[in-house]
Amino acid sequence: MHSLSSSASKESTIEPRAGANEEDAYLAYLRLQDDPLRWEAPRMFNRCAELRRFSRFVGDLEERLDRKLDYALGARVDEAAIHGEVFFEGAAIRFSNFGRMIAIIDGGRLGSAARRLIEALADSHGYTVIPDALLLAPYKGKNALVSDKETWGSRFFGAS
Repeated sequence: MHSLSSSASKESTIEPRAGANEEDAYLAYLRLQDDPLRWEAPRMFNRCAELRRFSRFVGDLEERLDRKLDYALGARVDEAAIHGEVFFEGAAIRFSNFGRMIAIIDGGRLGSAARRLIEALADSHGYTVIPDALLLAPYKGKNALVSDKETWGSRFFGAS
């Protein structure tokens, strides 16, 4: 797993406090990315720039895997809080509109080599991969539009 500070943008870098564990650092990062008023994207979200970043990521991933991948981006994505999704057999990578975060949905179905490749590419493209366990953690953020039955995964990735 890569460090938050290596892939997060300068505005949203989290430096874990001494003694804080990695899960606490990721939870702090998720809370930092949360917008109290906006559900779909933060106020300064640059959709065009993020779609270009997504396309570069997919191109690099296809090159490394030596095969074409199915993906959806922009208006073709069903979930409001994401702008892109890459599909694998039984798994997907979702790209949040918040904080350049990605989630590997049903990632246990990917081989460990594929997951390591995705994590390395994510880091090189400036994304933070959110650990699977935190996707299932109860949402404890500041957006009143999010129900108390939601998870961090459903808040940022449409996954629970």
